[in-house]
Amino acid sequence: MLLIDTRENKVRSLRIILMALAFISLHAYAKDSHAANQMNDAAGEQRIALVIGNGDYKTAPLRNPPNDARLMARTLRGLGFDVIERIDADQKTMRRAIVEFASRLQKLGGDGVGLVFYAGHGVQSGGRNYLIPTGVQIESEPELRIEAVSAGELLEAMEGARTRLNFVFLDACRDNPYARSFRSATRGLARLDAPRGTLISYATRPGDVAADGTGGNSPYSKALATAMTTPGLPVTELFIRVRNEVIAATGEKQTPWEEGGLTSQFYFAGRAPETTHAISASQTDIAAGEVRPRAAEDQALRLALEEARNKLENRRRYEQLFAEGDASLKAFDKKTALTKYGAALELDPESPELVARMERARALVSAGDAFSDPMSDGTTGPEMVVLPAGKFQMGDVRGIADSYAQASVPVHEVTFRKPFAIGKYEITFEEFDKFSRATGRPLLPDHGWGRARRPATKIIWSDAIAYVQWLSEQTGKRYRIPTEAEWEYAARAGTRTSYWWGDQPSHEYANYGNGQPGWFPSGVVSGKDQWMNTAPVGQFPPNPFGLFDMQGNIWEWVADCWHDSYADAPADGTAHGGTECGNRVMRGGSWGYNPDFMRADARVKVFWGVLSFLYYGIRVARDIE
Repeated sequence: MLLIDTRENKVRSLRIILMALAFISLHAYAKDSHAANQMNDAAGEQRIALVIGNGDYKTAPLRNPPNDARLMARTLRGLGFDVIERIDADQKTMRRAIVEFASRLQKLGGDGVGLVFYAGHGVQSGGRNYLIPTGVQIESEPELRIEAVSAGELLEAMEGARTRLNFVFLDACRDNPYARSFRSATRGLARLDAPRGTLISYATRPGDVAADGTGGNSPYSKALATAMTTPGLPVTELFIRVRNEVIAATGEKQTPWEEGGLTSQFYFAGRAPETTHAISASQTDIAAGEVRPRAAEDQALRLALEEARNKLENRRRYEQLFAEGDASLKAFDKKTALTKYGAALELDPESPELVARMERARALVSAGDAFSDPMSDGTTGPEMVVLPAGKFQMGDVRGIADSYAQASVPVHEVTFRKPFAIGKYEITFEEFDKFSRATGRPLLPDHGWGRARRPATKIIWSDAIAYVQWLSEQTGKRYRIPTEAEWEYAARAGTRTSYWWGDQPSHEYANYGNGQPGWFPSGVVSGKDQWMNTAPVGQFPPNPFGLFDMQGNIWEWVADCWHDSYADAPADGTAHGGTECGNRVMRGGSWGYNPDFMRADARVKVFWGVLSFLYYGIRVARDIE
């Protein structure tokens, strides 16, 4: 009898625990579902948001703003906002997004709600706040008005739309990256005068600096996204919660601040549901202080609990796959991005955001891909190969320290944060002749060696620049002359030897001569090298990146100005020097030159306006969007 009582007690206890778990799980799921789907109390209220996250700055890059913007965009979409999302936006992209945002706001009328979230660099000058686009070079305060976007443009867009409520969230109070060149070095952002019905929230109080964050998101953006999805939390309490969480997370170093005033209450996730109990008294018998589920309802409860757990787990898995897909997309890993997005789509087949992400991933060119851009005349441009983001040691890495490497020191690390494309081959006569005919230029001479697939020679600097500009116009993509760092990164292809195949020159891998430096070098016929002068492109094995003739055949222009050393060379792969300089750089050696000239570290100085020579050519590069 005692054994039976003990079993009954265990069963009774198990049922009570099960019911408690069901109550907690179903209640949590109800809250999550309510936060994701319920609109504000006003029936039919429309919400529009503009979300921008800029981190890919050439000067003072930021890690988290793109992550913060993606987090906020997902959060707002789940809260019923129509979101315009822009990541690493240049000035034109930002201004066009503001125009689109203003146009949509005006269509909403007086019942709509507008919201702007910006993460990235923001600076103040003369009491005005400026949001910094990517791809700008700001040397002085007056240039802010030309290169940056005034925060006042956002307020004007909202005020002109006459929407019921407007919010502006600025996670842009980081250190001023241009402080040294500004006459005033004011920290943080200045206060903005908010129109009636508009509330402006800063990541920290005016004049202070906010943290970018050590994790995947800034402290402010993380706290804001969490608070927004809390059902029944009025916006006035939301800011109190965000402020306290950021203060705690930053050790009281950062205090979010608000300006302006709302004219009515607002709930991002709607009012809390009136009934939060997953189990009502009608579902149970209460006797002698014990809860006894009815048999049928006990089974239903177990099924409901299992369903709730599955939904919660699926949602967690969905968010994880979505985030992993975004990370792969940012890293230009096309295959992984499609795999992650595809798995997430199985969990939510009707997600328009996922469908859009997969379209972006399918259109992505990733490391190792080869492509040719279509041109306006129906033909295609040069064959290009996408090189991966990465880092390498540039310069005389073997410490040879001879006359060919005397300007290739100090050895320094260069990091490419994004992939870029470079020509699979040197530009051929066939390709350059098309440009010459289209622009009315005389054809380059071929010296009787043949045209077609032989590399175009006697290209002077000004014609090289004109060619890449023409190519950009014809394709709608940004073509350019590669920087010296890009050239060496491409030539080394992950190796640290003098040539990609080893430390000894070989006519089995390249076309070069034995001429000494001078006006009239001489070619050599030996082994696989059967050409006394230029060889048609692609006759020798490609390097590990799939590029042909990076060393030997013809000298190739690079975009840098000549410097006698790498003392102040950029570490991000950009060109060293401006567009105007007396002496430029050529790399790669030539069909008639000593093989030491075609070493990966060797560089030569060339006066840019010099007469064209038999061994001057180009290879083109292209940015990857």
